[in-house]
Amino acid sequence: MAVQKIIIIDNDANVLQVLEAMLERPEYEFLTFVDAQQAVQRAKEGDVDLVITDLKMSPMDGLGVLRRIKRDMPQLEVLMLTAHATVETAIEAMKEGAFDYLIKPVKMEELKLTVSRALSHQKICKENLYLKGQLAGRYGLENIVGMSAAMQGVFDLIHKVAPTELAVLISGESGTGKELVARAMHYASSRKGFPFVAVNCGA
Repeated sequence: MAVQKIIIIDNDANVLQVLEAMLERPEYEFLTFVDAQQAVQRAKEGDVDLVITDLKMSPMDGLGVLRRIKRDMPQLEVLMLTAHATVETAIEAMKEGAFDYLIKPVKMEELKLTVSRALSHQKICKENLYLKGQLAGRYGLENIVGMSAAMQGVFDLIHKVAPTELAVLISGESGTGKELVARAMHYASSRKGFPFVAVNCGA
């Protein structure tokens, strides 16, 4: 069973103990901090799946934690907890990228469900990044075989055209690798995060 690491931040050590007890499961490992700066530094070291933070803290508050996490580790989910809820802070937290915003005293089932949803979302995001990397590696220019001067010219053209917004026509006999070149161009461009759609017009 894979262990999921969760950072919990609150200036009150008693609150940390309560939250840890509420969420206790064999597959969860908790890293608790009363110091938000130390927590953010630990998150930067990697191998963390979720950050749960209180809002009202000093010297760094929960919004400060959220901004630092999203600036340096945008893929890491952050769950906000607060006993001082206002519409304005909730909206600000969500705009800054918080996964959710719960009000203290938080109900156990609500907390468990929200944490489970956040971890599931985090897992999907990690898998998505991994698959995108696999696709980019599979269809990268380095996987197109060709040492001739003509092929080197094709590679140069791909490098020049891929970063642009130009429409490109790739022509050639059947079986010469037109789709392979198109895919390499796609994964070398700023559009690589979007789907590549091949349409067989003849079919």
